Amino acid sequence: MQQTSVFVKTEAGVEEVHDKGHKLPPKLRTMLILIDGSKPTDILIEQATKIGAQEDFLEILRQLGLITAIQGQADSRKPVVSLVQSNSSEPLDDSARRFLEAQKFMNVTAVNSSPMRSFFFTLKLEKCSTLEELEALIDDYYALISKGSGAEEADVLMEKVRELFNH
Repeated sequence: MQQTSVFVKTEAGVEEVHDKGHKLPPKLRTMLILIDGSKPTDILIEQATKIGAQEDFLEILRQLGLITAIQGQADSRKPVVSLVQSNSSEPLDDSARRFLEAQKFMNVTAVNSSPMRSFFFTLKLEKCSTLEELEALIDDYYALISKGSGAEEADVLMEKVRELFNH
């Protein structure tokens, strides 16, 4: 596997994030959540090392059919396969898409990190309707992830949240 390869979740990978059918270990699931076609393999490996995910995480996820390599360069502006499932045929405008992506990412990663402690946090997330309201929850999000999975994982996930807020 080339260090500059770019991976994206397959439809099965997106489904796995929502349904947890494979019952992936939490660190492996975190790495699946982070894969979105925006970072080359070397960056993903660096993130996996920081959070303590197993070294062969990409190969495991690929063999399960949850990710696939894509052609071309990484594009940090927009995920290739979104975690947001739209029930409408209307395309989302950029700010709505960013809000929904950030809200979904924060929800999925909070529940993944600390299933029992995340209940009240997810209630707060659901009440948000703007990026500014989500940003007001950053300290609570970081504290929840840190307590559930450690500061290293919280730092990696915060990088992604900031990217979602700023794009």
